[in-house]
Amino acid sequence: MIFKIHIPSLGANMEKAKITKWFAQSGGNVEQGEAVASIETDKASYDITAPGNGILKIIRPPGEEVPVGGVIGMIASQAEEFEEVQNQEDVAAPADRRISAESAPAMSPHPDIPLDSSSVKISAIARKIASERGLELTKVRGTGPGGRITKEDVEKALGESSNQAKPRVTVPGEPRIKKVEPLSGKKKTMARRLQESMQAMAQMTNWEFVDMSQLIHLRESTEANLQRGEGGITYNDIFVKFTGLALQEYPLLNSTLKDDQITTYEDINIGVAVAMGEEGDDLVVPVIRRVQEKSIREISRELRALIRKARENGPSLDDLTGGTISITNIGAFGANPGTPIIQLPQSAVVGFGVIEKKPVVVEDQIVIRPIMLLAVTVDHRFITGALSARFRKRLKELLENPMKVILDWKS
Repeated sequence: MIFKIHIPSLGANMEKAKITKWFAQSGGNVEQGEAVASIETDKASYDITAPGNGILKIIRPPGEEVPVGGVIGMIASQAEEFEEVQNQEDVAAPADRRISAESAPAMSPHPDIPLDSSSVKISAIARKIASERGLELTKVRGTGPGGRITKEDVEKALGESSNQAKPRVTVPGEPRIKKVEPLSGKKKTMARRLQESMQAMAQMTNWEFVDMSQLIHLRESTEANLQRGEGGITYNDIFVKFTGLALQEYPLLNSTLKDDQITTYEDINIGVAVAMGEEGDDLVVPVIRRVQEKSIREISRELRALIRKARENGPSLDDLTGGTISITNIGAFGANPGTPIIQLPQSAVVGFGVIEKKPVVVEDQIVIRPIMLLAVTVDHRFITGALSARFRKRLKELLENPMKVILDWKS
């Protein structure tokens, strides 16, 4: 029996995924349920498991983007079937070929060059070498049967490219280059979405200074009463809950504008920006759903579990979708928020800065207090400056007077 390995649909809006890694080699044995490949969408990473036992043939190498339903590999349960699979030249799903045709340039290509690299007839080893070396397959002429690209064709093309490469001319005074790398994967998607967000709406950011004295005292007293093994309450947990409380009073910030219609949500689903990677240059935004129904303790448990999952195995699409508003705690990095950008299709984002001791005037006296900068960006197309100010003032009031808020600390 022959099993096909497809790109799964992980969400209603998912169109394609990028293959990031194969865990087994072509020709190697795999077992049903074993992770064989890792893919990446614009929101999350996901491991594809083997649909059956047998010998693996890799069709699409790491780095390629494949539409949902596209075939990226096959598993032959018998050696004879594997030989049959090895001789198959085109196992791309119909969706693969349709997308390739739609995305082809509107011009008459050279008759010897295929329209798109995803539809190129090429041996597995040749495709692997080309992918690793960054060779554009549409520029390689195949000499195999039916124009199939062989390993020798790829090596020849690579040799010619190397020979034709011209040394880079250094211009006097020009800065030296440390590294050049493509903008790809989640970074490319993030860049596109942020640009779309800035182009789609009139974003307005305003700031407030918040005296964190009482909140710090409340958090420290709570930490002192924790049971052994019980996780502590973080500022992110508190920010999620207090933002939810303010939104219950000003629900228009928990809405979206689309096709001249404002949709205000009953549920308050808050996305929390979490920096990933060694340098913090990767970002995921797990969503805490129905914040209005949860205590800070419940929010803390859920957020801790989502962050752990994101760092260890990668979040699922369900973990990252359905947000109605987002928050970002730049203060965790010892910095202050500038102008946070709204995630489409939401209408607001709240940024929290570092807590620093500052001189302030209290009852005509200059005193030192722990002060935090609070930033709120709204879609100014339908959220007025007055409404944004009321929301900010209310959130500031909650943060400065937490003892007035009824908090459920029970497990």
